[in-house]
Amino acid sequence: MKIKFFNIRLDKEHIEKDQEVINSFLETFRFKKSSTQLIENKVNFWSIVIHFEQIGQNHIGTMDENELNENSLTDDEKEIVANFKQWRLDTSKYKGDPAFIILTNKTIY
Repeated sequence: MKIKFFNIRLDKEHIEKDQEVINSFLETFRFKKSSTQLIENKVNFWSIVIHFEQIGQNHIGTMDENELNENSLTDDEKEIVANFKQWRLDTSKYKGDPAFIILTNKTIY
């Protein structure tokens, strides 16, 4: 398992681009788990550590996209999905945007 660090700056100038970078990354690699920390500074930002594998290294990477749903996940993967959905909900409330704009289900699964 590998790790990658991301920062999502919360100012209007950077937030969308920073989120796009993470979304693009998540489409390329298989998410395993993450940790986050809100950093309060001149420009507040979320620091995110994502643990990942290359697609195809586990059973999910070999499944057809239509087969991916909560029934096909392990208990650990369900917990990860739940954490991402909670982060998405919290972020959407903070920004006032719909949750699907923050992170799509396709990206989560």
